[in-house]
Amino acid sequence: MVNSLNIMSAAIIIQFSICAIMFIGAWTLYWGKDPFVLSNQRETDFSKLSRIIIPFFLLTIGCLLLSDEFSKLYNPLFGNAYLTLLRWSVALVIVYTLNVACAAILVGKTGGSRTSPFSPFYVIFLTLAIFLREPLSHIIYYLILTAALFSYTFRSKKIEESDNSTFSFWLVSIFSLILTVFIGYITRPR
Repeated sequence: MVNSLNIMSAAIIIQFSICAIMFIGAWTLYWGKDPFVLSNQRETDFSKLSRIIIPFFLLTIGCLLLSDEFSKLYNPLFGNAYLTLLRWSVALVIVYTLNVACAAILVGKTGGSRTSPFSPFYVIFLTLAIFLREPLSHIIYYLILTAALFSYTFRSKKIEESDNSTFSFWLVSIFSLILTVFIGYITRPR
């Protein structure tokens, strides 16, 4: 049976993986022809993205580790000191919101939703929220937030007015997000 401690443990593993993928994505985005040599400009660009990802990693992992449910594992070691800051369900909402915000920043800084290598995060975050058995109200909030930030970063890159596929690409992407959430939610284990 799945319980809140299982969910929080999985969330920590998932969050670590998300941050690792972001970091590796930022790192490989600015490689030169020789993978062991970074040019000064590429190193500067990588440093800018790293300054977003590293604090994000610490903040999100910290929220999960200091949640009431996960702290049950380590609080007995601290005697009377109680190191819980957040209710576990609130921690998940905060982490999800930070995930989408960080992805939107990375997408915006690397070309917008149509071209950024970080755009796939928009879909995976929704899938992971369903996997972590988030309630429907949270999933709807996540869907609205994700669609809004996808749309915002979609518009952040200058697109030629003659490109007829722009609206179609945006519309198909938004409907795909909605369909992903619908199918994922109705088919998830209860």
